[in-house]
Amino acid sequence: MSEAEITPEAVLRFKAEGDRLRDERHWKEAASSYATYLEAKADDWPIWIQYGHCLKEAGDLAGGLGAYRRALSLEQNNSDLHLQIGHALKLLGAHEDALEAYGAAFALDPQNSDAKVEIAAMQQALALAKAEAEKPKPPPRFTRLMFDVSDLIQYMKEWRIPTGIQRVQLNVIHNALTAFEALTKPIIIHFDQSVGNWRPISRDAFLQLHDAAMSSDGLAEEEFLALLQETEDSSEAAATFER
Repeated sequence: MSEAEITPEAVLRFKAEGDRLRDERHWKEAASSYATYLEAKADDWPIWIQYGHCLKEAGDLAGGLGAYRRALSLEQNNSDLHLQIGHALKLLGAHEDALEAYGAAFALDPQNSDAKVEIAAMQQALALAKAEAEKPKPPPRFTRLMFDVSDLIQYMKEWRIPTGIQRVQLNVIHNALTAFEALTKPIIIHFDQSVGNWRPISRDAFLQLHDAAMSSDGLAEEEFLALLQETEDSSEAAATFER
């Protein structure tokens, strides 16, 4: 609509329509009517506030804050206006700026009980956030890989020279223990039928097992059995699983 088409009567109708739609909680429609009115009456700061309310209620928090700040440029000494700016900033997550706005509202009107309540609540929220930020951070959690080599151990009790799948398994675990140890922090276990429980195999014991098994000479039975004895005792095993 051009300026020539907006008569003083029409301007007032847009304002009245905005008021009616606001009261009926038709926020978007009310905001549209107020916006048209403000094109002609840009210095009407109370309507900028109403426009801001409608935008905020319609979900446009940033637009509502912009309207409140436009009103503030025209009237800086209204306590309720500073309060509404504080509300918008709080909803936007700008808590320190919200506290400043609430403080300005209370400074202009010490009888503004809403500002007093919001100041106390915001100070408490900021104090809690600061305390949370200052808490010592827990150590980072690491991913650990656990390798069950029960089948490999059983195979090598009977056949000390590994074949294809056993070679793959030996090499995968060897790489986890060497090149990728910092990332994988591997644990190697096997099920010991003689005690009916899981046993860990130490890093050094497995590396010796790997090197002997992958050599061309294979691994003698006595050597193999001796390597299996180089495992953690029960207390060390428990500590391994807890880390």
